Amino acid sequence: MAEGIAMHRVAESMLPENERIFYDPYAIHFVNPEILKYAAEHPKEAEKKLEEMEQMFPGLGNSIRARVRYFDDLVENCAVSGCTQFVFLGAGYDTRALRIKELQSEITIFEVDHQETQCYKKEKIIEFYGKLPENVRYVPVDLETQKLKDSLFSSGYCDYKKTLFVLEGLSMYLPPEIIYDIFSFISSSTRTGSKMIFDYYPESVINGTNPDEIAKNITSFTRMMGEPLKFGIPDNQEIDFLCQWKFANPRIITSEEYKKIYFNGKCGDRNVCNLLSFVEVTIH
Repeated sequence: MAEGIAMHRVAESMLPENERIFYDPYAIHFVNPEILKYAAEHPKEAEKKLEEMEQMFPGLGNSIRARVRYFDDLVENCAVSGCTQFVFLGAGYDTRALRIKELQSEITIFEVDHQETQCYKKEKIIEFYGKLPENVRYVPVDLETQKLKDSLFSSGYCDYKKTLFVLEGLSMYLPPEIIYDIFSFISSSTRTGSKMIFDYYPESVINGTNPDEIAKNITSFTRMMGEPLKFGIPDNQEIDFLCQWKFANPRIITSEEYKKIYFNGKCGDRNVCNLLSFVEVTIH
């Protein structure tokens, strides 16, 4: 899944400058070279495969790319408005520490992910960047079997610093009890005024009651890939759900809203998936 998201970042970055919504020059290093070679040598076949994926998951790719841009914007805004600590949970092949200049200062970044994923990522960064960013602390954690709190604090996390927690493409792959534990930690061990952002599917997608064909395709595909969906927020109950923790000013960013923000003008014909939404909250 981490490589699949990197491929979306590569594809968006290859669009003309006046059409793309973000630019990630590093994502290409995390995509299998054989895939890139095949696409270059067989453009028609590659295009056909993309069309098939779009038919199966209409608009989902654009939603994933809008997610990258929206999260980018929030990271930049928080970096210039007082956040001195950033925690990327399930960081995967995230490259924000390299490409967002606002993060390359006196800011501490914690990247939390499986040890195997992190080891590969660090190797690749040294390979193409020459060194690891000095302000990034890599925290190897299996979120389903290890406590986030213990791992973060032992890595130097400070609960008195204004912090942004970023959960991109993560919540839906963790069991509800793990999500509750993470949210409880964030709400109780983070300075007031800190923020969290994550994306989610409605619960009806996870439990199979959503009637949309794309919902069934998403659950089937993730199950086939060995990463089945496990968590969703009860449909149309986001605010009530988030009230379980001391989260203030919850903002739900729907597909309609992020399409309006990012896909207009020359990008106006790009459709999105109405099942993927974002949530931004403030720690009270």
